[in-house]
Amino acid sequence: MGTDLIQETRNKLAKLTDKLTAIDEVSAELRQLVEVDQSLPSHAVRQAASLQMLRDLLTPDVMAPVMALMGSTLGFKTDKDSYGEPYGVDVVRDVMITCAGRGGQMTLNHTNIISGNYYATKWQFGTWLDAKQGRGNWLVIHGLPKIIRGEKMVKNKQTQQYEKKTNVVLGATLASEVRWVDGDAWKSETLTHALKGDDYSTSDAFNGKADRKCRAWLWGQITGKHIGDGDIDELSVTPNGPEKGEPVTRIQDTSDLTVKATVVEPAKPTPAKPKAPAEPKPPQTPASPPTDSDLAKACNVPITLFRDYVKAKGFTLTDHARCEILAEPKVTAEAINAWADAE
Repeated sequence: MGTDLIQETRNKLAKLTDKLTAIDEVSAELRQLVEVDQSLPSHAVRQAASLQMLRDLLTPDVMAPVMALMGSTLGFKTDKDSYGEPYGVDVVRDVMITCAGRGGQMTLNHTNIISGNYYATKWQFGTWLDAKQGRGNWLVIHGLPKIIRGEKMVKNKQTQQYEKKTNVVLGATLASEVRWVDGDAWKSETLTHALKGDDYSTSDAFNGKADRKCRAWLWGQITGKHIGDGDIDELSVTPNGPEKGEPVTRIQDTSDLTVKATVVEPAKPTPAKPKAPAEPKPPQTPASPPTDSDLAKACNVPITLFRDYVKAKGFTLTDHARCEILAEPKVTAEAINAWADAE
């Protein structure tokens, strides 16, 4: 069965060979057009023609293997569209064309789709830097994250209401040293980033976010091409924003690669004043259970009839039973009167 499946897949690819060859040719032309001077109107026309040809060539049957890898680290990760649904083939196709124009790849978690747009991941920037600089000719060294604390609105799971919490972790600032070879010498630059996080964020998580931003900065520094970096795992709300009426906590914009943040240190706890010992309350005398007279009066029957009924039925009137009779005297009265009539 496995052999049949492999052969079937090969047959499908064979039918697409002509289209795939044309796609490669048009993509190569698009890459060349992107690399040259963009100011000439003729280049805009040629680019538009190449983009439209790629749209026509990337039909649903060609896109099927790519769509199958959506949401996987083998392919590319995404958020959801404005209706909370997975992206359709039209959005993924346009992102794939953008990726091709910038020399990126759609597989092995090199691309994220966020809010319907193309974002290169740290893996993509690593691949580009290795190809441009050579592996081992660039590196990033991170310091220790400094936690940013502040106020945050958090939904109470029990009441479903939002409550303000103070001194919670909103993120961290992290200084990173970026080193790269320029000619025969090494260069170095220290960057400080403000990074989103929460009470469960680890140092490795902050390092990973800073690593991506450092790689994007270095790529722009070396090539002059600044490409938006993104990571779908950083999203903490749905792409169409929070629910109506849902409060949002914001910290400083982390898109700037040299952003400065205010580090809020945890407030020192104020020693609590010792409380005066509470005065002991006088012991309360427990209420006495209702007597036979009380129960007969509640049932509106003579006390002798009440006692004869209890004796004839063999009831043992515990304190609990007496309280139940007093709570529902009508039921007991009906039973006593029915028994008396039968006698």
